[in-house]
Amino acid sequence: MDVPSIRTQIRKQRCALSSTELALHGSAVCEFIIKQNFYLNSSRLAIYLPVDGEISSLALVEHARRHDKKIYLPVLSPIAGHGLWFVEWTTDTIFRPNRFGIPEPKYSSKEIIPANNLDLVITPLVAFDPHCHRIGMGGGYYDRTFGFLLARQYWIKPKLIGIAHEIQKIQQIMPEVWDVPLQGVITERCFYLPQ
Repeated sequence: MDVPSIRTQIRKQRCALSSTELALHGSAVCEFIIKQNFYLNSSRLAIYLPVDGEISSLALVEHARRHDKKIYLPVLSPIAGHGLWFVEWTTDTIFRPNRFGIPEPKYSSKEIIPANNLDLVITPLVAFDPHCHRIGMGGGYYDRTFGFLLARQYWIKPKLIGIAHEIQKIQQIMPEVWDVPLQGVITERCFYLPQ
């Protein structure tokens, strides 16, 4: 199956999940994450606001806030061809829809932090395989933003962890040379590590 067909099929399955399933899966994923050293040792955590049936990150946000971690959300760079910028999400944050209709924080340039200053990035995805390869929405934003990791011999930070519903797992994804690999994918059932 080609990538556009995979995106269509998985998104349809994801959107068919009930609100109860979405809540249960989000809670289960949160329980996996909060026990991991990569989370416990992180002070700057980037996360996303769930849309389109994506696994909810909101339980993790609540936990992170209780443990004094700073939470950042991606915003689309206004510069053509660039990826994502990251802005802190506080209880005072005001949101506006971006060009895709996804809420993102209003910000000034002084509030942006570079991607390499993050400790942990919780990454959305449409599909993944057991090797932790990822298919996103097709815009290439995460790959452009974290492409600097491809040149590193040893990754220190940020750690890129995908979260997804188990139904988003497919047998195999053939990565492109520009695809930035994940260091793990967590679903409501399992924590997958690259093989």
